[in-house]
Amino acid sequence: GAERIRHRAEVPINPASVMKLVTTYAAMDLLGPDFTWSTRFATDGVVDKGTLRGNLYIKGGGDPKLVLERIQAAFQSLQDKGVVVVLGDMVLDNSAFEITPRDPGAFDGEALRPYNASPDALLVNFKSVVLKFTPDPAAGVAVTVALVSLV
Repeated sequence: GAERIRHRAEVPINPASVMKLVTTYAAMDLLGPDFTWSTRFATDGVVDKGTLRGNLYIKGGGDPKLVLERIQAAFQSLQDKGVVVVLGDMVLDNSAFEITPRDPGAFDGEALRPYNASPDALLVNFKSVVLKFTPDPAAGVAVTVALVSLV
């Protein structure tokens, strides 16, 4: 077939750089230039005096830039709408993609390295965050004791 794009074809470069062009072209062709990723928040409950009585659903749409600052802004938006407490489950839904399970450490034995992260419809902080929780049965909650970003 005919060349579609030619730019500095005589200059040697790292093949990974060229492969980014292939995936970008495929994404632009399939999704279009105006496509935006989304993460949706929904509930099956009602808000009563600052308390959401029901579950909070977070449905990932593949947003590659879903970082902690954007999650914090989303929760601030919920608070601005009057939600202070959620009496229900937080349901994380990453079912938007059909991904074949794979061992992230198969490449080099480093399963937690960000470069070994698999695609995920609800990818948070490039899949490079470790959350550690400690249950507080008396209060009926789990407390975050550590938030470590691996990037």
